[in-house]
Amino acid sequence: PVSKTGCWGFESLLPCQFLQRKVASDTMSRLFTDKAAAKPQTKPDAPSRPAKPATAAPVKKGRVQKYLREVKIEMSKVTWPPRSEVVQSTSVVIVAVTIAAAYIGILDLIWSGLIKLVKLG
Repeated sequence: PVSKTGCWGFESLLPCQFLQRKVASDTMSRLFTDKAAAKPQTKPDAPSRPAKPATAAPVKKGRVQKYLREVKIEMSKVTWPPRSEVVQSTSVVIVAVTIAAAYIGILDLIWSGLIKLVKLG
């Protein structure tokens, strides 16, 4: 068959999504209950420490330089369109926006005229 679905259409061949969700939720609940059960009990008379306020970790200079270096590498892999294609695409967008603005403006004038005619505005 030519199609990727093997002529079966768009419906799933294995309608077991409910079962998969049930297994996943059971697994997650088991994980959380196992962690809570495995947690060691603290002594009741142990002094508790006040929580320290969360502070943002300082940004390391090496991480920023690594990020910028990777950005430069990825940008060199980009296939940029030729200038003529960019100019053509930009002009198509400008013309389309101008036509849409004119259409909306004309409709606005018509509706505002009708509203004034009926004296609702």
